[in-house]
Amino acid sequence: MDRATVIALLKQHQAELVELGVVSLSIIGSTARQEATSASDVDLAATLTPGPRGFAHLERMDQLRDRLGKMLGCAVDVIEEPAPLPRVQRAIEQDRVLAF
Repeated sequence: MDRATVIALLKQHQAELVELGVVSLSIIGSTARQEATSASDVDLAATLTPGPRGFAHLERMDQLRDRLGKMLGCAVDVIEEPAPLPRVQRAIEQDRVLAF
């Protein structure tokens, strides 16, 4: 899926995503770099409102990933920002294309 299509779809669903606790959402990885193939998933970085930790947090991330996959019609990986490791955060910032 190309970057422009992903951005358009995410913006179309922005109100729903905000209700799910998404403050901002960025495209990263091959889609952001416009190197995605038909076999590529879409990698996203999300800043979320404060919420539960532990298993409840993992469930929240799974639900968000599943919902985003349905919105985009493809496999999706989501990482929360700020990333737990500085090198991962740097990689996010290098590729970042802000959707909203």
